[in-house]
Amino acid sequence: AEGFKIDWPPADASGGGGGGCCAPGQACDDGACDAPAPKLTKIHIAGWPGCGYFRKAKAALETLSVLFPDKYEIVTHESADREAYREFLFPLRDQMANSKANAHTSSPFVAMGEDFAAAPADCTYLGGCDAALDYARSLFGGPTAAPKPAASVADGYTPGNEYDYDLVVIGGGSGGLAASKEAAKILGDGGKVLVLDYVKPSPKGSKWGLGGTCVNVGCIPKKLMHQSSLIGELINEDARHFGWVSPASAAAAEGEGEAAPPQNVHQWDTMRSEVQSYIKGLNFKYKVSLRDAKVKYVNGLGEFAGEHQMKITTFKGKAKTPKEEIVTFARALVATGGRPPAPPCPGGGAAHPPGGP
Repeated sequence: AEGFKIDWPPADASGGGGGGCCAPGQACDDGACDAPAPKLTKIHIAGWPGCGYFRKAKAALETLSVLFPDKYEIVTHESADREAYREFLFPLRDQMANSKANAHTSSPFVAMGEDFAAAPADCTYLGGCDAALDYARSLFGGPTAAPKPAASVADGYTPGNEYDYDLVVIGGGSGGLAASKEAAKILGDGGKVLVLDYVKPSPKGSKWGLGGTCVNVGCIPKKLMHQSSLIGELINEDARHFGWVSPASAAAAEGEGEAAPPQNVHQWDTMRSEVQSYIKGLNFKYKVSLRDAKVKYVNGLGEFAGEHQMKITTFKGKAKTPKEEIVTFARALVATGGRPPAPPCPGGGAAHPPGGP
């Protein structure tokens, strides 16, 4: 396929098909052909089975020998444990000309050559686990380096333009917060980024702060409540099996009193208050993180009012009187998520939408 290539190691004079009826790099089973058989590339890997990096590199290299048996032979030098591995490795690595090989102490140790155990000086040092994986990737043209950092794409709107904001983001959930902060970083000191976030009450009247559904009425409170349930089970059911008992329970077990009920009972209001306090703390942290990233936050509704124009509606005071403002922008990003409607069927009004009461 286009874009797919394998860069085979160059064959030396004694390897690779030299002519006759064989194509270069192919073995021939024709008895009348005198072309030499291709020479295998031997890769030696030394380590011990208790090392996860050794197992990982070994699996990757052995895959090469399975896919390309006429190209690669993997020779494994496996020791019983780390001490045995180092006793095997150190005398051999010291004979190599590569200074990095001489200092290599971790598992695995990977080298290329004919016979590492008998002639390590004739072998080429490859490295450890990462080097083995990078070598395997390179054969298929895969990436071996970290991706380039994010950068803005020229679209004609550089900082210092005629608009009020370089970017307006509608939605203060996970996506909107991450996008706005990354945009501010890319645009630099001259950039102007605005985040709009306002939660209309759910059908049950619930409202919440900055951070999106997951933080406020989804994953986070759900996991905290689940943790509360687990703690109750540990205290009242499992703890006594590990020697943790109340004085009353201990006396009852010794026949000196009646069994007492569990000493810890659940108080829903306390848990609810603590969960809400924790989430409000997260709301505040998100506001601070936007401020630190030089992103402006407005608790208001955003609505497109024309080309490069955004109508912002905020609700001030106890009366929640709406106030409208028009701002201009170079770019806009919609990151509002969604809210499922109640199904139009008998009983639909009792449906419980995911992510909110």
